[in-house]
Amino acid sequence: MSAPAHSISLKIGVLVFSLLTLVFPLQLSLAGLLKPVKAEVPFVRQQTALWCWLAVAEMALRYKKGASLPQCRLADLAFRMTPGACCKPGKCQKGASLTVVHALLAYMGVKSRPQGPEISSDEVYRLLKQGRIFIVRLVRRDRGPIRVGPKSVGHVVVLRGMRFVPAPPGSPLARQNKALPLVLINDPSFLSPIEVPFPDVISNWEGMLVIQ
Repeated sequence: MSAPAHSISLKIGVLVFSLLTLVFPLQLSLAGLLKPVKAEVPFVRQQTALWCWLAVAEMALRYKKGASLPQCRLADLAFRMTPGACCKPGKCQKGASLTVVHALLAYMGVKSRPQGPEISSDEVYRLLKQGRIFIVRLVRRDRGPIRVGPKSVGHVVVLRGMRFVPAPPGSPLARQNKALPLVLINDPSFLSPIEVPFPDVISNWEGMLVIQ
């Protein structure tokens, strides 16, 4: 006795799906099943060419506290200047390390922890799901130009989201049946948030602060 036509069609459909999941298991699971995650971090531009570190501190404060001092007043605190000294034209035009940003945020009541550059996209996604955001320090590497931020020795940005898309055909990720993670970046030297492939960011990634 032959099987009904609808039963045969169903079996064929199941077989095709099974073959697809065997051929593209991670592409389907990561690009299709993992939901995009995004923290609602207000975008803030840096007010001088060297104040990217103050802009990311302001973004972290607005995200965690709902408000922040102006960047020049944050500079007063970071450099231990009298109130308003850094708000004068041309004053306090300096960069600063992640250590300074960490101390400034702690003084303002925002907890953060240093994290080295050894971090996977899976770990970044997991922390983003927990409501964490990242202040990332980028530096120019020999392997290529910085894709995020100005062409300078160092730059800091806020990483606040991630989603997955199918990797380009023939790329190393595609050959491993892996999806391509895209990260959402608040770069204070840009006009608005941007999306960048995670591998492009991690290749210039020197260190970061995880905002608790």
